[in-house]
Amino acid sequence: MAAPRRALLALGLVTALAIAATVGLLRVDSDSSRLLSPDLPFQVRAHGLNAAFPDLKTAILLVVEAPSSDAADAVTGALTLALAARPELAEVFAPSADPFLIAHGLLYRDTGAVEAALTALSGASNLLAALRADQTVDGFLAAVDSAGALAAGASADTGGLDRLYTQAAAVWAARRSGQAHPFAWSDTLGDTPPGGVVRRVITVQPRLDPARLSPARPALDAIETVIAGLDPATAALARVAVTGEPALRAEELRSVTSSIGLSFAASLVLVGLILWLAMRSAPRAGLSVTLLVVIVALVTGFAASVGALNLISIAFIVLMTGMGEDFLVHLLLEIESRAEAGAEAASAAVQAAGHLGGSMLLAASTTSAAFFAFTATDFVGMAQLGLIGGVGVILACAVALTAIPAAMAIWPRLAIPRPRPVARAGRGPSLRGVMRIGVAGAVVALIAAVVAREARFDADPINLRDPDAPSVIAFRQIAADPGLTPYRMSVLVDGADAAARTAAALQAVPEVARAVWIGDLVPGDQAAKLDLIDLAYPSLEYAVSGVPVTLEAPLPPDAVRARLLARLTVPGASAAAQAFGTELARGDPAGVEGDLFTFFPAFVARIGASLGAGEVTRDALPSPLAARFVAADGRLRVDVTPSGDMGEPAEMARFVAAVAAVAPGAAGAPDQIVGAARAVGGAMILATTLAAIAAGLLVWIATRRGIELVAVMVPLVAAAAITAAFSVLAGVPFNYANIIVAPLLIGLGVNSGIYLAHAGRAGAAAAFESVAPQSILFSVATTIAAFGTLGFSDHRGTASMGILLTVALTATLVASFTLTPAILALGARVRRPGRAHPG
Repeated sequence: MAAPRRALLALGLVTALAIAATVGLLRVDSDSSRLLSPDLPFQVRAHGLNAAFPDLKTAILLVVEAPSSDAADAVTGALTLALAARPELAEVFAPSADPFLIAHGLLYRDTGAVEAALTALSGASNLLAALRADQTVDGFLAAVDSAGALAAGASADTGGLDRLYTQAAAVWAARRSGQAHPFAWSDTLGDTPPGGVVRRVITVQPRLDPARLSPARPALDAIETVIAGLDPATAALARVAVTGEPALRAEELRSVTSSIGLSFAASLVLVGLILWLAMRSAPRAGLSVTLLVVIVALVTGFAASVGALNLISIAFIVLMTGMGEDFLVHLLLEIESRAEAGAEAASAAVQAAGHLGGSMLLAASTTSAAFFAFTATDFVGMAQLGLIGGVGVILACAVALTAIPAAMAIWPRLAIPRPRPVARAGRGPSLRGVMRIGVAGAVVALIAAVVAREARFDADPINLRDPDAPSVIAFRQIAADPGLTPYRMSVLVDGADAAARTAAALQAVPEVARAVWIGDLVPGDQAAKLDLIDLAYPSLEYAVSGVPVTLEAPLPPDAVRARLLARLTVPGASAAAQAFGTELARGDPAGVEGDLFTFFPAFVARIGASLGAGEVTRDALPSPLAARFVAADGRLRVDVTPSGDMGEPAEMARFVAAVAAVAPGAAGAPDQIVGAARAVGGAMILATTLAAIAAGLLVWIATRRGIELVAVMVPLVAAAAITAAFSVLAGVPFNYANIIVAPLLIGLGVNSGIYLAHAGRAGAAAAFESVAPQSILFSVATTIAAFGTLGFSDHRGTASMGILLTVALTATLVASFTLTPAILALGARVRRPGRAHPG
């Protein structure tokens, strides 16, 4: 009795050490770019780009969306000022709020657009001067009436007035319905008609805290505080979302860790319930759950010692909850079976271990070999999981073979069988029935194999994340904007001449929308544009600081309103004029005056700033902008934007190939995504091949029977085909997370086949009359229960992992039960061709 107690005491001490290691060492790295070997060519290119321009990867982006340019600029300006005061943020840059770019904004437009904008502003100069003098509703109506009179007297085009009328009608109508609609001066008096969504981006460089699990968390918290602290009136003008790699990673880490924690808790409860049903005994179920917790603790301690976990390997805790009980179930049910036959507890445990020990060791060897196969690949994320999973399976088997016999020796009552409501074993199906079931399974597998050819791998990390997460929604918004899309490529070159040549060559490629280097940030045709500004200077200067001209003696406000209303509603007036006239006739709702002039001072200030425009040189560019194109070592970056839809893998691959043909050293997100898809595909082929070969060799070495090897391996192929076919039909592509299905399908599928083939040595039908089917069923049920909880995760990658693992394990169970006995029966018939099968 002393030896069993010492064994359990030793196991307890090792478990305590594992828990201590977990508390002190467990870390998680949420950077998905480190899931693959840094030595892969596309990873080397990415590292070079990140080393030269680290801010590209660490930038946090605030996306401001508003119904007008004025609203977007107001919110952007308020946020920029507040963010710049936060010590957690190293740098804040918003092009639309930068004084230099505001002053020189006209120079960045085409000459024709500059002329049109200046013409529109010059024509509105007296209107603007009048409004500066009287910012009331009556002042607005008087200025509009005067502008209308001038236009009518000069027989001028009233298109500009129609835009003003439309905007004014919207202000009156919105306030009448109880909503605010500030007048959009920039959109109304500029050359761009209002309508749609205006988007601005603020780029923030965080001060990272490497001691934290999420280094950007302090900066993200500061940004959230600033957004929440905006004046309510300003905040109501626009929607603000936070995205960028640090925000995406922080949100993903929170999503994954919370999902894994909930899944672990739920899986432990479900597994415990199934074990109680399987054991028909609370003490045995309690022993199983206790040992399962011990196994998970041991594996977690080992995982903590191998380095920072990644977003794939962190799933080991749920995997081991599902897999750790496999050996426990088989051994305990075999002990129970022998106890039912009259054996004493200690004897039953020894007999069961002797009967199943070889199969359990073989199952542990094949499963661990399947996991270890990934350590030979460049898929670092899966290699880490493979190492943890392989060691975990060995630990689970060792715990089962040592702790259960020791527990039975100390507490013999654990082996006492309980009354069974339904007989466990009876007469199995006839051999003819076994063959028919096998044929049906083979037909399903063949059909699935045809469908499975369309399976694909999705290497875009954004598709792993919770689609409803704010950072993901914001990312997709800017990804759909050709001017802001993060799916860009970058080319590093030495010198301006090389940058200009490279940009020109790339610009000629059909798959490229734009290729920009810092030289392109210096506006072209500046002399002509500055001449246009000089010509418009008197009118613009009058608009921002002159005294308005009155063509007649001032009229009372009521008279002005009546005359304006008559002009707006006269037969033949434009639809825009009539719409404003209709609203004006109904009176002025409360709040109209504030809405009319909310953005007016800022609009006039922007006009005034443009009067100081001068020649733009490369040295005069804002440093945050220049730093995005000039590295610390002097190299220049050419920024390449795609012309196609990067949501289509084929288009992204064409874009990457086209850019690489001109600039082989180009790097960026598309290059990493395309390269990762190829690398993971190759890694999966290599790992799956190695795992299958290792499993096959181990089965052959252990059994020396070719028919058992075939009976174990063929169901794996069938299950793989069914799983891949489901991936196609359900629209659940393989990705970084759910690709874990490959080693588990091989490892657990081999296990089911091994136990069933072992039981079927006395005859194919006899396999169904032993305890093996029940053990396999409960073992797979607990595993499915554990993995299935992942399917409810908000994190799309984790959820797809749970879904595909559930399908794969179900497929392995069905394939083993249908094909393994049929193959054994066929092998027996080949060996004894003259004997008839009863049916």
